[in-house]
Amino acid sequence: MKNFSKESDIPHLLRHRYIADDFDKERVKEMTKLIADPKNSLIFLASKKFDDKDLPINEEWYNINYSSDKFDEDLLAQIKKPVKDNGKILDLPEPNTLLPTNFDILPK
Repeated sequence: MKNFSKESDIPHLLRHRYIADDFDKERVKEMTKLIADPKNSLIFLASKKFDDKDLPINEEWYNINYSSDKFDEDLLAQIKKPVKDNGKILDLPEPNTLLPTNFDILPK
């Protein structure tokens, strides 16, 4: 933990745990692969229509029944290679050609 002993350190009190001053390209690539992998995701589904009998695990503090299941391989395959519907696939939008690219200041 950083020692905030000088007055000049105070503005950095809130940011010091959340800011990366050095850019590590390989670490960013590694983290991107981990985030993009569907095996590393969690899905929470809550509904009043679940029957307590269908949920085998009971949480003792809040007295809530729940279940915990891993994704089956068929679902993971569908997530990784989605089927196109009407020729469309969930993807990033097309680049916006209306955004300016030249920010040079014109002479007077």
